[in-house]
Amino acid sequence: MRQRQDTEYSEIHKRVRIGSQTKSDISVLRSSLTSGIRDPIDVSQPPFVDALCLLPLKEQVEDYNDSRLKDLSRFTKIYDFDGEHSIVESTTLIPGVVSHEEVPDSLIPSSDKDCAGLSCKVKLAIGAQVMLRCNIICEERLVNGARGIIVGFSWPNGADDRAKKGDSPQKEYVKFNDPRVGLVSRVTIDDSLEQEAVPIEPVTAKFFGKQGVTLQRTQLPLLPWWAATIHEVQGLSLDAAVIDLGPKVFEDGIAYIALSRVRTLQGVAVLGLVEKKITSSTVAKMMKWID
Repeated sequence: MRQRQDTEYSEIHKRVRIGSQTKSDISVLRSSLTSGIRDPIDVSQPPFVDALCLLPLKEQVEDYNDSRLKDLSRFTKIYDFDGEHSIVESTTLIPGVVSHEEVPDSLIPSSDKDCAGLSCKVKLAIGAQVMLRCNIICEERLVNGARGIIVGFSWPNGADDRAKKGDSPQKEYVKFNDPRVGLVSRVTIDDSLEQEAVPIEPVTAKFFGKQGVTLQRTQLPLLPWWAATIHEVQGLSLDAAVIDLGPKVFEDGIAYIALSRVRTLQGVAVLGLVEKKITSSTVAKMMKWID
């Protein structure tokens, strides 16, 4: 159990899970609000500085991550990286396609989930918080969900920067939040600062495209990760998170999923709290009835 260090918080989210939260529970959660109360939590202070923001909607996540990249653009360059595609195998003749390196958009699934989890386009920068999108070396905890910060790029031919638009780096250097991640692969990238980071290279993955083709995409396996949808963080354990429990919560059980990701109440900051949105899932309601 993530919350074994915080008995009060553990009992609160157990009741939230089955929809039996008390007025006292709601009062405790309101004490974690970032605004709207006498002494709101200051998310610019530890432990909430750059804590992951958990939001109900994908559109919210994209807007928030874009805004954080925009903030970074005042200090560093933002790069757009496009995935490279090729046809691995085709069971039919595709009109207009004369080379396996020519992949029309009509053959590519629109969802990244259907493309082995690699993004078609990704924006990244030095200083960006990121998440690893696939398993690279499981023994070193370089797995899907590992989080860190980009601290450098390695460009082709030893260049200091991208030579032309469309070029991708040979490696990105990431300092992961968990010091156990990439312990063997870690290298020193700045002797003067004694800065160490893990080199992450582009990966190639196969997936099924449209019209009976098998495609592959080569892309950097990273995503901006200041914010994530609540569904995306199932399975993660967090020391701190900023959680939206406001009017955009659209599904039963979402509040429980979000709250149960965080280890202690001191690590919870709530962006907004609409009490009627804190509802249990159908399964949890059935379990309550059975008990």
